[in-house]
Amino acid sequence: MLSAMSGGRFKATCHRVVDTGVDRMSVPFFFEPNYDADISCIMPSGPVASSSTATTLQQFCGKKSKVAGGTQYGTWLIEKMRSFAEYRDILSEFKFGSSGSRA
Repeated sequence: MLSAMSGGRFKATCHRVVDTGVDRMSVPFFFEPNYDADISCIMPSGPVASSSTATTLQQFCGKKSKVAGGTQYGTWLIEKMRSFAEYRDILSEFKFGSSGSRA
């Protein structure tokens, strides 16, 4: 999500699960925007400056967002999930309203 919204400027931390053969407990935490949140533009368009010369976030992150204007988070999430074959059947079980929110 962050990569798409920042035009590839910011990327998620690489992470993986490794089976060490020892039982363990994991407490994951995920933070998401509201379903109807407009996620189209967190990054302005324009040339990208280096971190040493940028004086504003706009200068540092000047790449154009890859998320279309007016895109809602829920709509983006559903489309992203549909790109995975294992989620297609699950998504077909739910009905979504015109704004994308579950009806």
